[in-house]
Amino acid sequence: MVCYSTFMVRWRRQRALTPTGRRWSVFERQSDPTPRLWWRSTIMPILMRKRSARPVPSLDITSPPYRHGIHRTACGGVPVSLASGEIAPVCVLVKPGVMVPSIFSATGIEPLRSIVAESIEASQRNDRYVDVSIFAGFSYSDVPNCGFSVVVVVDQDLLGAIELANTFSSQIWMHRDTLHHRQLIHSVQSGIDAAEKLVASGKRPVVLLEHADRMNNSTYILREVLHRKLQRTVVPYLWDPLAVAEAVSAGVGATISLTVGGRSTGRAGGAVLLEGKIVHAGQVTYRATGPYGTGSTVDLGLTAVINSGSALVSLTSLPNTAVDDDCLTQFGRSLDEFDFVVLRSKTHFRAFFEPVSAAIFIIDTPDWGAADLRTLPYRRVPIDRIHPFVESEP
Repeated sequence: MVCYSTFMVRWRRQRALTPTGRRWSVFERQSDPTPRLWWRSTIMPILMRKRSARPVPSLDITSPPYRHGIHRTACGGVPVSLASGEIAPVCVLVKPGVMVPSIFSATGIEPLRSIVAESIEASQRNDRYVDVSIFAGFSYSDVPNCGFSVVVVVDQDLLGAIELANTFSSQIWMHRDTLHHRQLIHSVQSGIDAAEKLVASGKRPVVLLEHADRMNNSTYILREVLHRKLQRTVVPYLWDPLAVAEAVSAGVGATISLTVGGRSTGRAGGAVLLEGKIVHAGQVTYRATGPYGTGSTVDLGLTAVINSGSALVSLTSLPNTAVDDDCLTQFGRSLDEFDFVVLRSKTHFRAFFEPVSAAIFIIDTPDWGAADLRTLPYRRVPIDRIHPFVESEP
């Protein structure tokens, strides 16, 4: 998820329709500004209505290098210029009417990469203060404000802000189908079949991405891995406190048979029988060494690692997501030992695994983070007027 810095001031809100009929919101500064900082991953009109939010130069802390560092030098002077009256910005918010799954909200994947890069260029090539921020939003929150947002802030140029916001909104709408990358989605069977062929050709390792797992305990890929006895496979950080307790009680060196995973909801795939030798059992806490979250504390709680003979499965009592090779090195293993790596991350894994993997196979499952958003039982999202639930522009 992308996180942006937001500077808060008081605004007078106006509403109108764009020339194309799409609704936009304008926020003009009133007197007595009260600056403060607010961090939010998704722009929601109701919050802007109640809290009068105005974004300032954006800082993407999760998807470098597309925003990280580019606007940072400009951020410090904006509150001063605003308070002193040197600039009088207006803010326009446009909702393109497009939702995408988290797996394709990464700003390193085309066409989103180019759209975001162009928004940065638009912010830099103007003499007056301009900032363009594009928010992919979080499509699994089931709120009326789901989906992309384009927020444009321009100094004293309402019409210019509207035109710029509409330009980027139209780009997102134009690429609505491409943004879903349906050609990259595999079923469990087809994804593992393709991965096996690639490994057989000498290209390794490959990532089997069970991205729909939002609770770190889905078992769809694990079940197939165990069924096929897929050799040189690692399945890190499957969250199951009950299974961990049983394994820790048995102790290192014991051979065990237990059911693991799939306990969170009916969509998680159900428990899977795992048989093997316990090669680690105990508390695990460490400092992350990978490019994402470097130096942060990772607490897995009680953890058990079981070698099934073909797959190495780590079970944790606290939910965590593997995003780098710490999930191996913390247990004395290395990526070179494995051909297949089963991950559950959405985008953060890419910083480490994309450069070192032969391929990433995105495997869709019926869990709560499915790539096909149409399979989810939304109750609050306006599916009658947002893509992919409708094909034509509302």
